[in-house]
Amino acid sequence: MKMRAIVATTLVATAVAASALMIGGCTSSAVDREYGKATHQMVQAQVYRPETLSQPSDRPVEGVDPDSAKAAVDAMRKDTAERTHSNQPIIFTYGAAGSQ
Repeated sequence: MKMRAIVATTLVATAVAASALMIGGCTSSAVDREYGKATHQMVQAQVYRPETLSQPSDRPVEGVDPDSAKAAVDAMRKDTAERTHSNQPIIFTYGAAGSQ
């Protein structure tokens, strides 16, 4: 009789724990609710005319220092560095450092 009580108690406890885990998996975390909010705020803070995000303008950019604009365009158009280092094999090491 005592063994049945222990088994029954264990089964009930397992069912309660499993139910709690399933219910907990349905709720959303603060990260899920706020996902993307920081990016949206950053874009809004950096955009001078927010309406151009949805309706791009044909007008040229005004008020930019010509030398600064030229330097930015040249930097974006400049050829990238040589990528010969990417031909090296990628080695992943698992376990403690120095272990055999």
